[in-house]
Amino acid sequence: MKINEVAKTTGLTKKAIHFYIKEELLQPETNADNGYYEFSAQDIQTLQNIALLRQLGMPVTEVKSMLNNPQMSCYFLHNLLENLRPELHDLMQKVQKLIYLLDTLPPKTDVDFLRTNSLSGRLNFEDRIERIYDLYFHDENAVMLSILIWGSFLNVSATEYRSYLWKRLVDMARSEIDGPLRQTYRYLMALDREAINEESIRRYFITMKAAELTPAGMEAYHQKCLESLRALSRSQELMARWKQVYHPILLPLMKFCENASGFISEYNPNYTPYVQNNRQCCHLLMQDFKKTEIRLLRDLEDGLDGMFDLSENDGCVLAAMYTYAQGAFSILPQARVRKLLEET
Repeated sequence: MKINEVAKTTGLTKKAIHFYIKEELLQPETNADNGYYEFSAQDIQTLQNIALLRQLGMPVTEVKSMLNNPQMSCYFLHNLLENLRPELHDLMQKVQKLIYLLDTLPPKTDVDFLRTNSLSGRLNFEDRIERIYDLYFHDENAVMLSILIWGSFLNVSATEYRSYLWKRLVDMARSEIDGPLRQTYRYLMALDREAINEESIRRYFITMKAAELTPAGMEAYHQKCLESLRALSRSQELMARWKQVYHPILLPLMKFCENASGFISEYNPNYTPYVQNNRQCCHLLMQDFKKTEIRLLRDLEDGLDGMFDLSENDGCVLAAMYTYAQGAFSILPQARVRKLLEET
């Protein structure tokens, strides 16, 4: 399809289409004879998606990231919603003030009366606005937390049963987002978008590799985990970071994932081999601790003040320790984490 037809179909201008091509949001083929672009049905769909996202106010850079990482689409949409909060807050303040004025002022009111009697700092609607936020945003927060926890396992086709399972997973997150998972959610929301995007992609590939391990690949995976534990034991900074987030963030998250494992295993069958392979690897690591790595275990116990429990869940805390150094929960500076945890 030629660009004129594409413009009519998508409602975009030719200038906008050329701009999106320049920004590498799509790469249509070029006619070798005349050098004109030839747009495929997929290109048309991409442009329609771009047009929709731009209408919602998403910056071009984020549109590009979303197109390149479709498994994180819900994250980008939630982030856009979060960015609209300040605008919504200002608008709600104005609406609440206007409603108050119309309800309380006498019919004949001049501007001076308005200024001196109504807008003198007495109007504060923050509590009311917060209640509205809770009403409209609480579910979105639970959805976002669920996406960040289970993002590596969401790349499956939609079915009615999976929709039911997803609702159950979100319900579980909702029930804990103001309790055990509160600090986990607040920490993740404190990360910048680029960090979350990079971490999600990195974790996706690590997770899929673990889920697809063959018996021959298990030993290599085991050795990588072992080396990661050694690196952790040698780093005072990493151990301090681990101790800082273990009780308020990591432990509640691990317990939550264990409780939700039945639902996510049905949602994506890859979760079962992922867990089984990690348990097998953790079993090998615990055998190492009894034989060749007694010193490593002692170093970890001393350096982490015992903040890991090998008796829980077949020692799967070791899998968390394997990914910790490059993971999301070692990104924020310790001072920032301390302040975050101290805030009510």
